[in-house]
Amino acid sequence: MSDDVELLGTDETNRIVDLARACKAAQRSVLLYPQSHPAIAATLGRIVQTTSVAALGGAMTIAVLPDDIRIGGRKPAREDEAVAAFARLLHEHLVGEITIHPGADKDAWFTFLQLLGRAPDELRAEGGISRVWTTMAGRHVELREIDYTEVLRERQGSLGGRWDEIVANCLEGTTSLSLDDEMMTALAALAEDGDRIAELMGAVDERSSGGVGAKSAAIMRMIRSFVKSVSAKQPEMLDAMLRNVASAVGQLTPELLIGLLAEDAAVHADTGEDKLMESVVSHMSEKAIAGFVSRNVIAEGTPTDRLAQAFQALVNETQDRERLLSMAKTEVAASPLGGAQGFDAVWTHVAQKLLTSYADKSFVSDPYARELSTARAHAIDVERVGDDPPDRVTGWLTSVSTTAVRTLDISLLVDLLRIEKDDARWGELMAPVVHTVEDLLLVGDFDSAAMEKTVRAALEAWPRGPAFQGPPASFRREARPGVFLAAKSDVNQSSVRLSHVGTTRNNPDFFALEVMNQIFGGGFASRLFSEVRSRQGLAYEVWGGVGAEYDYPGMFLVGMGTKSSTTAQGIRALQAEIDRLQREPPDAKELASAREAIVNSFVFRYDSKEKVLREQMRFAFFGYPADFLERYRAGVEKVTAADVLRVARKYVRRNELSILVVGNPGEIKGLESIGRVQRIDISIPGAK
Repeated sequence: MSDDVELLGTDETNRIVDLARACKAAQRSVLLYPQSHPAIAATLGRIVQTTSVAALGGAMTIAVLPDDIRIGGRKPAREDEAVAAFARLLHEHLVGEITIHPGADKDAWFTFLQLLGRAPDELRAEGGISRVWTTMAGRHVELREIDYTEVLRERQGSLGGRWDEIVANCLEGTTSLSLDDEMMTALAALAEDGDRIAELMGAVDERSSGGVGAKSAAIMRMIRSFVKSVSAKQPEMLDAMLRNVASAVGQLTPELLIGLLAEDAAVHADTGEDKLMESVVSHMSEKAIAGFVSRNVIAEGTPTDRLAQAFQALVNETQDRERLLSMAKTEVAASPLGGAQGFDAVWTHVAQKLLTSYADKSFVSDPYARELSTARAHAIDVERVGDDPPDRVTGWLTSVSTTAVRTLDISLLVDLLRIEKDDARWGELMAPVVHTVEDLLLVGDFDSAAMEKTVRAALEAWPRGPAFQGPPASFRREARPGVFLAAKSDVNQSSVRLSHVGTTRNNPDFFALEVMNQIFGGGFASRLFSEVRSRQGLAYEVWGGVGAEYDYPGMFLVGMGTKSSTTAQGIRALQAEIDRLQREPPDAKELASAREAIVNSFVFRYDSKEKVLREQMRFAFFGYPADFLERYRAGVEKVTAADVLRVARKYVRRNELSILVVGNPGEIKGLESIGRVQRIDISIPGAK
């Protein structure tokens, strides 16, 4: 894009900078505090003053770019991070133009900023931010969403063949690839080169300053426009182009890949257009998918759950996933990570994660996360601006300093504790209060003694209630051995469970049981997997171990999925492995691998302060020692083969097993050979 853009005057620049700073500060307060909180009044008051009739004079129309704004085609005379952040926030919500009418009060701005605090995907599901704002009777602000269809018609043919302009226009969402001869030549060349498509996607990703949603929308616009152009002008190249697009998509991060799928689904839901990403994914080779997995396993910092989501979106069938993971392991093994000590154990843990179904949702919005991570940068940028009065700079720096913001958080908590005495209201307040406390604890930026004194002072007037008594866990300790069958005549496979009561985590034998579980049924190298699934081929899934809970016994549970015709044979194989577990201690290799796998899993189980904090909170709640994690690791490392054999004989009781089978009685043969079969009625009462 050309840098030859006319500049706004000094007064206009100061006005838009003040507005952007005020909006960013106010938006954070709106998301954190109730409307009556003093922080809300102060920050909204600044916006009201900036947009008053005296300050604005008349309506101000702002064109929104990915990280900048224009007023009448002119840009601010100086760069300011607050302006860029304000533009990113609006652009992420697909706002292409905003018109501000002077004279709005605090309530009106509070409503608008709350709207900006909602997730873009959520607003799009309701018809878009402009439609939602209209239904809220918003009058002081007018929004115009980016209309890509209209822009495609108006701007078609204006790009030429320069990739930097393609990237810029994809980011702005104001154009598509041109259909003139020069561009078609470029498209033909690009369709033959997956690396160049990947380079273009990478450029869009790198130059986009928005979150994953904005980046995904930009890349998806590029892919969709590109495919449409080639389909219309050179349809014989479509398959080749889709293969190369698929190859390029395989080089993106898991977050972006998931974002593309979500963006494509949203466009399909909004417009009825075909799901283009399904065609792209269908053209992705197994080598490309295996490379996607291996590359992200090798890379530091890739969230395993995100990689699992992306991998499962690319590959539907379990058997295909296992085969592709085997291919990926070969690639990872050839990397420096493959030569690291304990690689096999680490890979087993990763593979198990990738074969586990995930469904998660970000627990903080992109705008809030971005604000938390850039508040200090905003303050530094403000300090560098020389034309602001010193008192304004000092006030701004003080208001956004980390300590000041956290002090405000603590003040809000204390206010809530002191004022709100209604138990019913605390049902609503508890979640945000706990989240705020967790944030404070994660950062650790407070004086523990002073904090305790403050909280105690706030609560000392409260009447002391009875000591908390958790609801008693209801379970049956006495054994109920037998074979139980729940009939489902519409299936051709059986789900099998063998179980009896387990133990608790404070059992001194807990560490030995953890190692035993890993050896018995904890992964691809376990006895159950190696024998029942791999060697005998009797199950498509199999696992097992002694469960342990914090304040009540878990369950010894062995699970298997098998064909109807091999149900009885599979159960006998499980029983044989239980007998073997109580007869044969693990050899040195089994023991070392199991201990190593458990210890290495700490890398993933406690790889953030949040996970450690949550575990420490559980320990405190259930009365476990604060150093239980350290004891756990040390306890596992001390487990011997004799310990494994001892706890297997003590805590696994085959004669007490309840054997439950859910399957098709007409296809299951020989179940009576396991024991007398008792039927369980799972029909729904009153169902027709």
